[in-house]
Amino acid sequence: MRIQRLHRILFVGFLALLLSACALSPKRADSRMASDALLVLITTHGNVDVLSSNVANEYYMPVRSSQLRPWPDALGDTPTALILSACFSGSFVPPLAAANRMVLAAAAADRHSFGCNYESDNTHFIGELFGNGFDPVTTWQQNFDRTCQDIQNKEEAMRLAPPSNPQSSIPEAWAVPTVADFLKS
Repeated sequence: MRIQRLHRILFVGFLALLLSACALSPKRADSRMASDALLVLITTHGNVDVLSSNVANEYYMPVRSSQLRPWPDALGDTPTALILSACFSGSFVPPLAAANRMVLAAAAADRHSFGCNYESDNTHFIGELFGNGFDPVTTWQQNFDRTCQDIQNKEEAMRLAPPSNPQSSIPEAWAVPTVADFLKS
């Protein structure tokens, strides 16, 4: 599976998350199927507890974790995978983590992520997570661990420092199901 030029359409996905969460008000939450699951990928520029938001060269107010958290919280018990590809995105992991929510971040709270430029199809994190090594019949944790190792190897080979050190919060209940199982729900 390959995701191309994802960073160019980042805000469309971000808006879709916000609009979907708005549509799932508590009055409508009971209309969801028990097996529903949601995967959200946000790729943008970031700083500590800040995600940039822009569309077609128009900039909007940055988003903080305290502003983002209510949207997945509104989904109640829906299993949700949040994947954040941004510098310092690890700062979003603790505030967004929940028992029914996995959070993967491209970099530690105090680190830059790499690979975000117009010549790249993807950031290094997205390219490694969903690139050739992606294996849907393994768990999210196994895919994340492989991604971290691949990123470490790439950053060492390219002499990028300090390392991005991707972060995660993967609920205990997600230890067994495969990525494919999650995507089927």
